[in-house]
Amino acid sequence: MARLPLVAALLLAALAMSGAARAHHSGAMFDRSKEVSIEGEVSEWRWSNPHSWLQIHAPHNGQPEALWSFESTSTQILVKQGWRRTSLKPGDKVTVAYNPFKDGAAGGNLVRVTMPDGTVFGPPPKVAEVAR
Repeated sequence: MARLPLVAALLLAALAMSGAARAHHSGAMFDRSKEVSIEGEVSEWRWSNPHSWLQIHAPHNGQPEALWSFESTSTQILVKQGWRRTSLKPGDKVTVAYNPFKDGAAGGNLVRVTMPDGTVFGPPPKVAEVAR
């Protein structure tokens, strides 16, 4: 009988953790073998967990302007890379490096953002990218 509260507590903990695990999704929709970049204007910078999101206006598939969406990582990881909630504001001109969606949709996995003054948010470019 003394074990019943312990078993109940363990079951509750397992149920609580399973919800978080179910909510997380795969990154299979991104082509991580490619890193490309695009210039645009920030529409929204959504600082949130488990993923932050950046939306910009930029040309896409012959259209002069489309809304691009870039999924990022958690705010904890972003802070370690130098990001802040206030790093990007609507109207900011940016160059976004990203892993594109495999289906060609406007957006992908956010790698880094470069501001017009040269400020870079995110991990630094790989040596091979700098040489290009």
